[in-house]
Amino acid sequence: KMFENAQSTKHQGSISLNFAAAKLAVLGYIISLPTIDCQDYDLVIGDHSGNRFRGVQVKSTNRKRYGNFCVNLMNGYRRYNRLGRIKNIKKKSFDSNHSDFLCVVTGDKDCYLIPRHIIKNKFSLNLTNNLKKYKI
Repeated sequence: KMFENAQSTKHQGSISLNFAAAKLAVLGYIISLPTIDCQDYDLVIGDHSGNRFRGVQVKSTNRKRYGNFCVNLMNGYRRYNRLGRIKNIKKKSFDSNHSDFLCVVTGDKDCYLIPRHIIKNKFSLNLTNNLKKYKI
């Protein structure tokens, strides 16, 4: 299993981000990683010419639903009060206007690069047979 040694969801996210970047680099994409984690995308890919760059949001999943992997598209972040205690947890759904592709890494070490216009649901995505063509 891909994420069996992940110690937290943040660690699982780091594993999937690095796996996706390596997989895309092997396919010939130019990879750029933001130095500050405040964008709505996790990495940027470019073509061989270096003229066109696109944002990619990377998600990971171990969860299966009806025999297919299912990925949660919600992002959550915590807000803290001045004493350092969690004040509330904000969640936001996937917004296809903030990235050009969604890259999903599964627990079986599969990787999908899905164009944003394909994603209709903002909360979760089942990796069914109709998405197999986006497997890289």
